Amino acid sequence: MVLKTAIDTLVEAEGRAGGLKFNKLVFEIHRRLDESPSAEYRFELPFRWYLHGAVVDAYSVRQWVRFDRPEEDEMRMNTVWVGRPQEGQFDDLQAAHEQVLQIGREFVRQYCLQESQADMLRAHYGHAPLQFQRSFLDWILLADGILGGYNLDVPDLTNARFDQMVRDYPTDFPANLWSSLNRLTLYLRPRLEVRRPSDYSPLLKARAATWDFWSTFGLFLSVRYNWGIAPDTIARYSQRASTELPAYLRRLNVLLEQGYLSEGLETLSLRAGPSTLSSFVASEVQSELDRTEG
Repeated sequence: MVLKTAIDTLVEAEGRAGGLKFNKLVFEIHRRLDESPSAEYRFELPFRWYLHGAVVDAYSVRQWVRFDRPEEDEMRMNTVWVGRPQEGQFDDLQAAHEQVLQIGREFVRQYCLQESQADMLRAHYGHAPLQFQRSFLDWILLADGILGGYNLDVPDLTNARFDQMVRDYPTDFPANLWSSLNRLTLYLRPRLEVRRPSDYSPLLKARAATWDFWSTFGLFLSVRYNWGIAPDTIARYSQRASTELPAYLRRLNVLLEQGYLSEGLETLSLRAGPSTLSSFVASEVQSELDRTEG
């Protein structure tokens, strides 16, 4: 009943039940009812923390809800009810129907505008299990705001958000993830430091590179922080995370090698002979190998 009510509320207000708002609304309903003194209002919600916050687990609710895109594309997906109106494990919440409607209507009123999406995510991430999630959100929202032209470009603030995000990383995740973030930081931080306002290229590169890292980290986040999901489903997510990590490390190697080489060529091509250029390339490759082995 909660899933159906959430979809209906969003469709009535906005003409569609977008995946991002659906997931955040259902999580908000679950959180507030879980805090209710009335035990009959509480319900089990199969969800996991992923790229844009908590997501309702698509496989676990497949008999009631269909998403028209993969969960990685939460920003563009739509949510469709495929079950019967009173079907499923949420039937025992009929007594809470009015409260669910009230929460839903408050939610859509508060976040009806596109400009309120950042506020919705910040409020949602206030309940995230890791400080790193909140710091990453602060960094990515600031970068997107600058690149989108609706935030002032203050490099010192951007650098501070970047540094805070790196400091808040939880080091008890796989060691390869931690070392890859360190390598990425060694590459990106000096380029952000010398960036001037309206010099968007380094910021765009940093935004894309950190999101690629986040996309891999999110898989491990889902495996560790989830509720109400069957063990065999979690095992599939774990297998996917283990498969995707080597692919990400290969992408990172390519990014760093191409970055160091292209920037070195741009710097030296007009003023250096072949021997100097070869020495630069050898030096950068050796430095990267040392960081990888370390």
